[in-house]
Amino acid sequence: MTFPYSYEVNASATESGYTVKSHYRSMPNEESSIKGGSIVRLFHRELESYLVAEGSFANEKDKVVIEEVHLRKRKSEHGKLKASSTSAITYWQIEKDKEPLSGQVVSWGERCRIKHLPTRLYLAIVKEKNGYTVTLKRRELGKTDLDTVFRLFPVIEEDTGIQFDSYARINHPHTKTWLVARKGERYTRQAFDPDAPGLASLQWDSAELLQIGVQNQMSYDDAFATEQVDDNLIQKFTYIAGVVPVFQAYIKEKSSQNDKIGVKKSSAMRKALGELADFMQYAHPRMKDHQKLLRNLMIIELIVQILEGYDPKASDARNHQSVCQACYRVIEVYLLGQSRKNENYLARFISFFEQQIGMGLNAEQMLTELVRDNSLIVSKFDEKEVDAIIKKLIDSKDHRFFDYLGVLCVCNDRPIPENQDMIIKKLVLHYGEELFYLTEVRDVQGRLYGAEPKREIQYYPPKSQRWYSLVEIAAKDKPTHTPEYQFLVAQLDLFGKLCKGNNTEAVRIIDESKLTDVCLSHVLCCS
Repeated sequence: MTFPYSYEVNASATESGYTVKSHYRSMPNEESSIKGGSIVRLFHRELESYLVAEGSFANEKDKVVIEEVHLRKRKSEHGKLKASSTSAITYWQIEKDKEPLSGQVVSWGERCRIKHLPTRLYLAIVKEKNGYTVTLKRRELGKTDLDTVFRLFPVIEEDTGIQFDSYARINHPHTKTWLVARKGERYTRQAFDPDAPGLASLQWDSAELLQIGVQNQMSYDDAFATEQVDDNLIQKFTYIAGVVPVFQAYIKEKSSQNDKIGVKKSSAMRKALGELADFMQYAHPRMKDHQKLLRNLMIIELIVQILEGYDPKASDARNHQSVCQACYRVIEVYLLGQSRKNENYLARFISFFEQQIGMGLNAEQMLTELVRDNSLIVSKFDEKEVDAIIKKLIDSKDHRFFDYLGVLCVCNDRPIPENQDMIIKKLVLHYGEELFYLTEVRDVQGRLYGAEPKREIQYYPPKSQRWYSLVEIAAKDKPTHTPEYQFLVAQLDLFGKLCKGNNTEAVRIIDESKLTDVCLSHVLCCS
């Protein structure tokens, strides 16, 4: 059993009977009415804010609710409100108290429950020592849970049934209180520590958040618009939510000591990940809505859990490796479109992704694109994290670390002197000839007797016994993607970025390290 009150449906040779009940009977005059099961946004018109909570039913590893119920300010442009939010954290499902599956019209003043879709928990008002708290709560089936029962009352007298886009005040009959905004009180994120070191302190969301509370008296200002969520948005949400149990089942099987991932299981998982990547990628120009759902339902966290299970020494490493490669493709598609919010949300996992560089999982390109031209992420890299990257470069001699260090030196075509100085001293000054290829324009004697010497660019690998011609690794009849060629090109590109903006200290250190002619020429061209 994966979820509480959810059970498997299995096949059997014995016939089994099902009772099919009508959800509701469509009536021409009820198309705009809220029915049991309708999904709405609750928009506080006075404060231009949505009632939201953050978390996901997918987050079994930790807690389901990451951020408690609060109000999220919707920014306006030139005095006009933006279009309705497409974020799933604003989705609430209205259920009738006695017949939640009936699909009948919900009437004003009727007892109902308000379910938060991403967490699958119910809006509740709970009595505590210091008063009442607005929170999310799991409903215990078969028991009368009055904490989760509400009633909606109209601001202006309307028809008996509640209509979409009407204004409602929300009453909690058990405590005889009303849901209100605590004007002027900011909501502080619980899952964010601004004083944490490095990337852990990066704030991915800058929206203004406000406190929600209750009071005994009904307030005229605290009315919520019942905005209808479009069917196509509901279908997108349902698709992504359907991915969750597939991922969870795979994670559970992988973590089991007695169950190894075979070809069949890995193939099925790769297919699911491929379909998810295609679902996002081919949604242009509304790709952003799909990418946002990976945050709202914490699919990114599930993907990281899958990646955490990779052990190159395990007996099923080859099968699981292909799944991890598919995971990185999903992340690459998630980053398409240059959404700073998507990038900053993913940045908290950078330290983990760095551990998987060089394992054949395709983490390198994703990391470089994640950091490239994102000044907020680059500014959060501290000396300890740069040291870790350099250590991996020294241990692996993987040229892709040069690309990674390069994006820390130049952001949006502007040099970052602090990072340039730190990397040039820690890498070039400290390791020098131990790591880098020396390059030089040298005189080479012609093959024919009496021929004049010609000038040729040559390189000298670390611990080598002689100089080699650059022509040898870049010849037309040889592939230019040889390891030596890639290493040298990435090295020269990094030197250019270290010296960009006429960084005289970097030029001096490279020159004194005898990484000479070609390097300096490359520097002058790029600076």
